[in-house]
Amino acid sequence: MNSMQAKLMTLAATLAIAAANASAQTLKATVPFSFETSTGQVMQAGDYRINHREITWIFTNYDSRQQTLTQATAAAYSKPSEAPSLVFQCRANHCVLTKVVAGGDVGAEWRVPERSRSDAQELARIVVVPASVVAR
Repeated sequence: MNSMQAKLMTLAATLAIAAANASAQTLKATVPFSFETSTGQVMQAGDYRINHREITWIFTNYDSRQQTLTQATAAAYSKPSEAPSLVFQCRANHCVLTKVVAGGDVGAEWRVPERSRSDAQELARIVVVPASVVAR
């Protein structure tokens, strides 16, 4: 391998690493209510840091340090012009995380767990909580 090939290989590897790091952005959001994740874990209201690696998403509460890992059911693609946000489906006082909009990056979607017949008959409301990208 000549010197030019070695330099091109090094450049390609550096760009691949940079692209992987760029796609794994960290979000932060203040969620004003408790919510359930796809794993069934109930997270308390508070300030959250949201990270992901591939389909695994990590939600960490700043204050309590409570953390949960959840695997996305599907990827959620958004336009760069879309603001980052967390989307919840709420019935009465029970909210379930359904989507992360990552504002141009790949977000995630989760199925809403089936509920009791009375919950199913109640009309769900969609609540969108704004998020922001944490500067590196």
